[in-house]
Amino acid sequence: MPAVSVTLQPVYGLPNRPTVYASPFDVPPAIPSQWDDEFTSSVLGSKWIVPTTSGAGCGVATALGGGWVSVGPAAGLSSRRMFGIRQAAPTGSFTLTAKLCDSTATVNDDRAGIFVGINGGKGNVAGPFRQNVACNAIGVTTASNTADWSSYDGYQGAAFGSTPANTIAWIRIVWNASAATLSFYASLNGNAWTNLGSRSSMSQPDQIGIGIYSNSAATNTSQTIQCDWFRVTTP
Repeated sequence: MPAVSVTLQPVYGLPNRPTVYASPFDVPPAIPSQWDDEFTSSVLGSKWIVPTTSGAGCGVATALGGGWVSVGPAAGLSSRRMFGIRQAAPTGSFTLTAKLCDSTATVNDDRAGIFVGINGGKGNVAGPFRQNVACNAIGVTTASNTADWSSYDGYQGAAFGSTPANTIAWIRIVWNASAATLSFYASLNGNAWTNLGSRSSMSQPDQIGIGIYSNSAATNTSQTIQCDWFRVTTP
């Protein structure tokens, strides 16, 4: 497994966490779930596994200037490569919500955001994608914790049009276990949400996280995805 690069520095250009919240979704829960992370510690929590795949290194900025964590590759992304951090998913239905920012200036053929997946099964990434249009969700045929992820398997919806670097977006993935369906939502203001679409006939995810999926072309080493907070609710 390649060495993990950990840098202790603020995430440049992102706003510090306020004492008055613009969005009700930014307010930390009174009782966080075991999967939640506000990224206010100077070290990454032990529940996170780095990297997402053992075939790729991952750089993580854990000195969270204002409460942001930055996830990015320690080397250039090759085709089908996945970089990121992950943890075990809840059992049964759950809702994963995060506040994200893709600050990378260069637009590459990648999909950066939050993800759910099954080791050896389907994987899905949702986030503020800058390659074509903002706030989309894509699927891959096979996610893996020991090798590159497999080929692109369609995308769900397009909203808002293209956005510049440093656009902040609130992203949500809802897993309905009884319906075997994943649904994806996005907001550019933390208040009004847009449904990006859904995927049916899915299987129970066994992992959730933050990462960057390279679809078909190499991505430069400056590619990152920033996360202000990561929260999970269960019925």
